Amino acid sequence: MRIPTIEFLATAMLLAAGFPVFAQGGSQANNEQPRLAAPVAAAVTEPGKPRKPRLTLKPAAGLYFPTSGKTRGTFGSTWTMVGLTIDYRDDDRSKSRFQFEIDGIRRKSGIDQAVIFPIGFKYTERLNASRTFSPYFGGTLGWCIADVRSVADGIDTGLRSVGVGGSGFVGANVGMNIKLEAAYHVFPNIKGFNLSGFSIGAQLQF
Repeated sequence: MRIPTIEFLATAMLLAAGFPVFAQGGSQANNEQPRLAAPVAAAVTEPGKPRKPRLTLKPAAGLYFPTSGKTRGTFGSTWTMVGLTIDYRDDDRSKSRFQFEIDGIRRKSGIDQAVIFPIGFKYTERLNASRTFSPYFGGTLGWCIADVRSVADGIDTGLRSVGVGGSGFVGANVGMNIKLEAAYHVFPNIKGFNLSGFSIGAQLQF
């Protein structure tokens, strides 16, 4: 194998630093091409190819716990929660992100039931760009659709729009495809029922 000479290594270092280097006996006026200029310049200045944006779907599932004693007494203390976050992105490591999210929260107790569909936007701020463990926090803001039925209270709203809702959350990315999250949700009161509460859940990313 041919061992590079000191002259060869010095020339390569000067080219990488941006200095013009010419062959021995040549000058800028004789239009001779500098040795190694083309390959070294290409290696130094060639930009990386930009990543193409892609649509990402993130299904989630968890448990929901209403904070109102009246709500828990009528419908139960532990509800089920599912959701879907839609993300259009070009960089997995970006720390700030806006996403579209829809959740479904439901509890049925006999013929009584409560169903909430928060639909809106989600903002997430990551604390680091690690691909193994990355804590984050953020919030959501959107519109709520709900259906509340309580025979004892004479309430049957049917599925209808009920107003603005939102949440604040903390969580962590565990690896590239799993998120663990805890949140507090604020929803409008519906016919005397306060449906706000806490949730814990996990989310997958495809």
